[in-house]
Amino acid sequence: MLFLACALSYTRAQAGVTVGSDAEYPVRDARELLSAMRDPQPAAEKAVKAVLERADPLLIEELLRYGRTQGQRDAGLTAVAKMGPKAVPTLLALLKSPDLRNRAGAALFQAAGPSSAEHIPALLGCLHDPAVNNYCGNTLVKISGPKTADRVPALSEALKDADKTVRQYAAAALGQIGPKAHGAVPALTAALKDAEPSVRLNAAQALGKVGRGAKEAAPALKLMTHDHSVPLKNAAKEALKKIDG
Repeated sequence: MLFLACALSYTRAQAGVTVGSDAEYPVRDARELLSAMRDPQPAAEKAVKAVLERADPLLIEELLRYGRTQGQRDAGLTAVAKMGPKAVPTLLALLKSPDLRNRAGAALFQAAGPSSAEHIPALLGCLHDPAVNNYCGNTLVKISGPKTADRVPALSEALKDADKTVRQYAAAALGQIGPKAHGAVPALTAALKDAEPSVRLNAAQALGKVGRGAKEAAPALKLMTHDHSVPLKNAAKEALKKIDG
């Protein structure tokens, strides 16, 4: 767990940035960073860039705690988001903090990108936590794509998880991978019989996104075209069109 209580002074002492040979633009804490972000001077821009690239864990926590007004709190969250994928490990850790998990989750979704694929196992893990599972799930879907095809086996296995939320988001993530998720077709086809409607819906949509590589799922999808649920029925019909297209 990350807390500032005894280390904040160290963070502030270390976060100062010297720009140029004789110009100093100190950025030592959340307040100074946010002030510099509003300053159009080149020195401020360089200082901000250097601090954001550092993605210091203690500064991230301070930024998430910063502000009394909504505007100040939004600015703090935006600063963390601008740190990008480097902030993801810290934000994942902060999801366990009862007073910061919501802000950490919001920042996580904004900061994560395709290069955050190494954190897919951690995101699958935090889907078991009802307090943050939507943040983790939406982030998982966001970062999934053709470049994360190496995660297809793990996501396919997640379709067997006892937690319906894990299965739901795993299916959606496989859909984002598209044709390169062809290895997940058997698992997605099995998921069409899931007891949870949202899992069946996401599985049908994912098979459609796999496209022609999902031909073996066609019989199961045809059965779904007679489902009593209109969204499921439409998803199956659309998937069949893409598979046959």
